[in-house]
Amino acid sequence: MYPAQAVLFAYLVTDLLNPDIPAMRSRANFLSLWWLIIAIIEFCAYSLQTWGFGYASEKMVRRVRFESFRAILRQEIAFFDRTEHSTGSLTTMLSTEATSMAGLSGVNLGAILTVLVNLTSGIIVSYIPPPTHTHQSPDNILLWRRVTDLVG
Repeated sequence: MYPAQAVLFAYLVTDLLNPDIPAMRSRANFLSLWWLIIAIIEFCAYSLQTWGFGYASEKMVRRVRFESFRAILRQEIAFFDRTEHSTGSLTTMLSTEATSMAGLSGVNLGAILTVLVNLTSGIIVSYIPPPTHTHQSPDNILLWRRVTDLVG
C-alpha cells in the first residue's frame, strides 16, 4: 500500500505545480478521494491479515500443545520419577514452549510478509513513467522521479 501512496503523493506534488487553480483544485480533490479509498482498503487488509495470521498462530500453538501433551502421556512411569520431569516443570513446558513458537509465526510473520510485499512493489513502482501533463517541464519530471524514489 505504501507504494500506491507514493504514486498518489507524486501525482499530488506535480499537480500542485499546475498554474490553472480550478484544475489543480479539482485534481487535488480527486487524488484526495483516492487517498481515502486506499486508506479504507489498507485498514481492511491489515485487519484481515492480523486476524488471519493470529488465528493460524493460535491453531498451531493449540496443535503443538496437544501433541506435546500426548507425547507426555505416552511416557513410561519411570519418566515421571525424575526430578526434572516433575508435574510443575511439565505443565510449565506445555504452556511456555508452545507459546514461544507463536513468536515465529502469527503477527511477526505477517509483518515480514508486509515488508517484503511493500519492498517489491516499491521497486516496481519506481519504474513507472511520470504522468504526462501539458504543464510539465523537464524539472517536474525530475521531481516526479525523486518523489517516487524517495517515498516508494
